[in-house]
Amino acid sequence: MKQFNEIDRAEIEKTNHLFLANDVWGALYEEVTFALYAAVLRPGDTAVDCGANKGEHTAAMSRYCGEAGRVFAFEAAPEMMQKARELNESNKNIVFFEQALWNKSGEVLSFHYFPNEHGLSGLVDRNDVTAAYHFDVTTTTLDEAVDRPVQLMKLDIEGAEYHALS
Repeated sequence: MKQFNEIDRAEIEKTNHLFLANDVWGALYEEVTFALYAAVLRPGDTAVDCGANKGEHTAAMSRYCGEAGRVFAFEAAPEMMQKARELNESNKNIVFFEQALWNKSGEVLSFHYFPNEHGLSGLVDRNDVTAAYHFDVTTTTLDEAVDRPVQLMKLDIEGAEYHALS
């Protein structure tokens, strides 16, 4: 395995800092994720978008699943759910759930909402960031909400992934 010398290491750190400052890693993540939807999903498939946020991933899944397919979109933050619904108002193959995914259905949990960084919002308390506010959300389970086999699932629920799947 190649060992990095100090010049290589400095160059890597400089590039990483540049990528982070310009959110290149985030853009790369999005590009790879959308390419994955295109590679995996086919008309008639079922996809699940856990942490739908503004609905951009939901829209892509909907497009690839087609009219015969189904997308189950979960978003607990009302402001984000409204944006997701608006973006996808013409997509009739989406079932929206304004609930949080958890390992038990019907629980009322505190949701930590970051309006300026809504992608950080979730059920898990982030001690490193102060939430603007908290509100109660009702939980559901994947087994209760999704009534068919799933070909692809995106879980972006800020640390609650384990609880959603257990």
